[in-house]
Amino acid sequence: MSRNTTKKLKTLFIGSFPKETKGGSSTASILLLETSQFNGNHIIKLDSTLDDISDNRFASRVFRAFKRLIRLTIILFRDRPNNALIFCGHGWGFIEKGVMVHYMKWFGVESVLAPNSGLILQSLKRKRFERFVSRVFNRCKHVICQGQYWKDLFSEYVEDPSRLVIVRNWLGEDTITDPIPPFSMPPRDEINLVYLGWLERYKGISDLLEACHICKQKGTKIRLDIWGEGSTRDEIQVQIERLGLQQDVKLKGWANEADKQQIYGDQPILVLPSYYEGMPNVVLEGMAHGLPVIATEISTLPEMVDHNVNGLLCPPKKPEELAQAILNLGLDHLKRQEIREKAKLAVSGLESWRAAEHLVRLLNDKVQVAGKPRLLILSDWFEPAYKGGGPITSCYNFCFHFNQEFDIQVITSNSDFKSDKPLPVEKDRWVTKPYGIQVFYASGIVRYLQRLVVRRKHQPDIIYLQGVFSLKFGILPLVLAKIGLLRSQFIVAPRGMLQSGAIEQKTGKKVLYLAFARFFGLFRKIHFQATDQTEKLDIHEHTRVSKEQISVLPNFPNVFNEQGKKNAFRIKNSGDVRLVYYSRISPKKNLEFYLDVLNYSFNGYVDLAIIGPIEEESYWKELKGKIEQLPDNVNVEYLGAMPLQQSLNKMKEFHFMVLPTLGENYGHVIVEAFSVGLPVIVSDQTPWRDLESKQLGWDLELDMDIFRKNLVQIISMTNSNYTEFCTAALNYVETEIKPEIKDLKNQYETVLNKIII
Repeated sequence: MSRNTTKKLKTLFIGSFPKETKGGSSTASILLLETSQFNGNHIIKLDSTLDDISDNRFASRVFRAFKRLIRLTIILFRDRPNNALIFCGHGWGFIEKGVMVHYMKWFGVESVLAPNSGLILQSLKRKRFERFVSRVFNRCKHVICQGQYWKDLFSEYVEDPSRLVIVRNWLGEDTITDPIPPFSMPPRDEINLVYLGWLERYKGISDLLEACHICKQKGTKIRLDIWGEGSTRDEIQVQIERLGLQQDVKLKGWANEADKQQIYGDQPILVLPSYYEGMPNVVLEGMAHGLPVIATEISTLPEMVDHNVNGLLCPPKKPEELAQAILNLGLDHLKRQEIREKAKLAVSGLESWRAAEHLVRLLNDKVQVAGKPRLLILSDWFEPAYKGGGPITSCYNFCFHFNQEFDIQVITSNSDFKSDKPLPVEKDRWVTKPYGIQVFYASGIVRYLQRLVVRRKHQPDIIYLQGVFSLKFGILPLVLAKIGLLRSQFIVAPRGMLQSGAIEQKTGKKVLYLAFARFFGLFRKIHFQATDQTEKLDIHEHTRVSKEQISVLPNFPNVFNEQGKKNAFRIKNSGDVRLVYYSRISPKKNLEFYLDVLNYSFNGYVDLAIIGPIEEESYWKELKGKIEQLPDNVNVEYLGAMPLQQSLNKMKEFHFMVLPTLGENYGHVIVEAFSVGLPVIVSDQTPWRDLESKQLGWDLELDMDIFRKNLVQIISMTNSNYTEFCTAALNYVETEIKPEIKDLKNQYETVLNKIII
């Protein structure tokens, strides 16, 4: 395998390059320099090693920073680097490196910044530092995140989440490939522990000593070697004496390579009781050499250590629980052997040359997102919300089909349709969803506007609105565009909201807004998406935009959740039928019409289940009154709103889905019914026509007698006839809907590319 496939431009590497490694930053820096990608005269080093962590006086910091700035200036004029890789810590160290990022930007040098200190969490508690971090991150080409924890955290400070890239810490290739030493059974009455790292309060060494004291009180002999230096060495010595651990705990100083090899051969338990960490190299090294690890459950450690599988995790600042973890692992030798073998497997793939290749690609990448157009979707709801029905499905399906062609981001609300309960997601920060989609769940209007308007320096190519009448996600963006705060191209998908049946609901407000929008020219340069020719006419009528501004693009069918299996259909007995209504409970969906259909004398039995969110309580109260008047041979049950997967599984229990809607621009629920082999009975106010001739169900005129005649027909239907309908529904998905998706993608790409141009 080639490990040097990228052109070597001049790179300024600002890191820690001591003669002997001192901490994770220096280990990572030196390991990179040993790779072919970072070994050569194209790498210009600027050393920022902190020789003595205790020398933290303000004057000393300023003097050291000033000397490095002078050296940086000389490098910029003399060597003219093409790009820069900067390792940085927290607090003043981050501020110094952040100033360097801005300074090099004046010389046209783009930076890739790698924060590697968990203590940045403390620094971020200060508002001024938060603002500085945001400015620095947004001046960088990329910001390296040591794990998903840091990517989620840093997403709050960047305008463009694609700047954030996960590159996990790395190890030398020999460390990965060399086998772990053979397991030697330690004495049963003794537990050997080791700590390697800086001697600072945030490392939790005080808790470790307390835990050792607890273990000793319980009759277990403890031997702890503490390797490292730092500002709290004297405090640690005092605590050792206070707890009477002089014979059990030894302060060993910095561990050189020979010391480390001796440690790995002794096979103690590695303990890291920190309060703050980035992604500690010492844990990776310990796991690679077969040291069982006990660490605190913070930062990226849960991403590295699978509790009770390849190590143990315990909460920080809990000496009692740390002591129990030490006893559990130290006295169970078989568990230690099992953990050390699995720990070795967990670090495979973390070779330094792999990280070097990734970093070089990021350094040489001139285009932030590989040339993909940026597309921002604004939607009232997004998954895991589900009560909003079709618009949520349409939005998610678009993301599913176009995540490779576009850099897609979604800004949405932190709740579901008609619900005040927050969604089970992280709010007010960018969250990475499947297929690489970035979603921001805004908790309120302030956070929403911050994310939307802060993008002015990094505008998306297209803003894609999911609806017309939403104040936050439909109206406000167009107003902001009109006054010049948003300069992207817009495409608006009304999602059936401009159909006559929908306009008739709350007519006054909708007509007033449309008149306002036309008068102030909100739609003047806006492109609209219609799902069929009928909706195109509705959009033209209500917005008065030219027909050239309206493209007909059908919604993507929801077929990637298929649940049906041929020859596994529900049994249909002549004389009874099980129906399901699956949609929002609103006047537009016209459920009251079908309840009136059922309210007459007929032979046989009907069960009707209702699945969907209640949009208006007054309307639901009216429906319950109709349900109470139904004859005894009709049973109606409301099952509530359900997530998609649960709904599909439930629908398999019924014979037909009914939807007497006043208008649908697509009807995702119809395709979802087909995907579980369920025929449908719908009104003729959807794009789905001639269903009976295809044995997919019926599309009927909204006439009471016609629907009642159909009811008699389906009650008397035999199982053999019914099975033909079910088979036809599944076949239709395979032979008609799936092949249309590829053509549909081409249609979308043509329109979207035209809008971008």
